[in-house]
Amino acid sequence: MGRAFLFLILLALPAAAQEDPMALQRCIWRCLADSSGATDPRYHQCVERLCSAYPETPPGQPYGGAQAAPPAPAAPAWSTGVATDGFSRYAGIVAQDGSGRSLYYMCTPHGLSYLALFGVQNAGGPFRFQIGGLEYQLSFDRSRGELTLNMPPRSPFLAALGQGGTLRILDGGGAHVMDLSLNGAWAAIHNTVYACFQ
Repeated sequence: MGRAFLFLILLALPAAAQEDPMALQRCIWRCLADSSGATDPRYHQCVERLCSAYPETPPGQPYGGAQAAPPAPAAPAWSTGVATDGFSRYAGIVAQDGSGRSLYYMCTPHGLSYLALFGVQNAGGPFRFQIGGLEYQLSFDRSRGELTLNMPPRSPFLAALGQGGTLRILDGGGAHVMDLSLNGAWAAIHNTVYACFQ
């Protein structure tokens, strides 16, 4: 009886470890403790290297738990990098519907900071961005070729992107433009802003 109980406990340990809602937060705290603070490049490198493997749980959604249907495939995560010009930084994601449409936050160390919609054929004007129960009306133009909008690096909209689960973009008339995952958006945007404005 004692061995059977111990065996059952040992079987349950890996499952409990996989459903730890605080794992991401502890990873971030560890990186913070191993650096001289949030402005230290070592902190950001540590978060990008060690903490990106942990899933983000959207606010208000329980972590793990029983599900009636099999879990959906992992949502695509945001990517970051240096643009082809060699100095602009980006954080963004491509829509998974095959349309080629995408949303990017772009910035440069010279102070530029903006959103860009790629693959959208509209001439410009207002767009509605829906994140959970919040809606942001943002007006884009084609002053840079693609649809862009100047966006301060510490804007409430960028913060909202980091807190949501999905983003729906509609044009000014309410027509659907694209749906995007916000999986990894916070880390991607945070690291990109840091790379431009450290």
